[in-house]
Amino acid sequence: MSDFFESLDFGMVTSVVYKIISLFMPVALFLSGTSAAELDYSDKLGDSGYTGLYEVYEDYFPIGSAVSSGLLKDSQCSEFVLKNFSSMTFEYELKQPIICPTEGGWNFKGADAVADFAREHGLKLRGHTLLWGEESPQNWMVYDENKNLVDKETFYARLYDYFSVIIPRYDDVVDDWDIINEACHWDYSSRLHKDALYKICGEEYIYKAFEFAKEFVGENDKLILNETKVLNNKAKENNLYATIKAMIEKGTPIDGVGIQCHVDTLSFKETARRLDSIIKRFSKLGIEIQITELDMTAYSYDAQKAYDELPVWVEQLQILKYKRFFEVLRSHSDVVTSVTFWGIDDEHSYLAKKDGREDWGLLFDKHGNPKQSFYAACDF
Repeated sequence: MSDFFESLDFGMVTSVVYKIISLFMPVALFLSGTSAAELDYSDKLGDSGYTGLYEVYEDYFPIGSAVSSGLLKDSQCSEFVLKNFSSMTFEYELKQPIICPTEGGWNFKGADAVADFAREHGLKLRGHTLLWGEESPQNWMVYDENKNLVDKETFYARLYDYFSVIIPRYDDVVDDWDIINEACHWDYSSRLHKDALYKICGEEYIYKAFEFAKEFVGENDKLILNETKVLNNKAKENNLYATIKAMIEKGTPIDGVGIQCHVDTLSFKETARRLDSIIKRFSKLGIEIQITELDMTAYSYDAQKAYDELPVWVEQLQILKYKRFFEVLRSHSDVVTSVTFWGIDDEHSYLAKKDGREDWGLLFDKHGNPKQSFYAACDF
């Protein structure tokens, strides 16, 4: 019964049922093998002298955050980043529509600012992302002047040239490269999304992208296949596993898998037990496991009514889930080689702007103060 509380599915219940559930919190906690007292870190709140997150985990793995050049211009935010994170990810300024919206039309300003900050302060940097099929509808790389898909040879030539510019520019500071983002399909009708990349090349584009990238990256850089919603979708997990297995069998230079971990706090699927199972499964392929975009929305589905304030029972569940997740990650620190949050705090998070409602998905509140979830993740 240890995962009973964490595994409850609150997603489609009404507000009345939410209220009923909240009244039974002590029972649910008991069934989970956890007491309310064990999840109460309120006595630690307000401590401005807390140990930074990356220091707590320096014996396990680097702790990172997605950042933008605009965020780093804010001195309070940049100081916060330096206190809590030992690595950074380009939040969006390395994505092709931003850095190269037209063929040869390079816009390095934002990405250069992030890279220069990393260089100046000795931080690791994640190259996110070189290729993403979701962007292809507006992508000059896959369409001709008449908006028709190009042939395979043209696409590969454009991709190679693109990599030849972007990778050497940042390779001195980037350690991990998300070569392809979110390639795998949601169900068993296809292993990969049938996007423009697939329509042009079939699955071959996966292998070619990694082969091209390998020509330009440094000797110790890691080439990663990054994927979303692996925890809550078994078909996607299996498609991702099969894709990586095929890559390895073909001799494709892949070093690791990126598990994004945009987690729903109320999800009955996205549990620590499931995370543990996935890490064990993929590590048997002989690759690194990297958590690349971690956050935990307080909601269970997009249409759920916004909270005026975070309910105590949801906060307790999030505290427990963060605690359990990091217990699992620490137990696999031999294969988990980085953990990155998608944002720095509840104010500077894509969740804060999503669906027009306030959210509480990260370890720090909107003022940058550690939350109880922070202390739960650091309680070891």
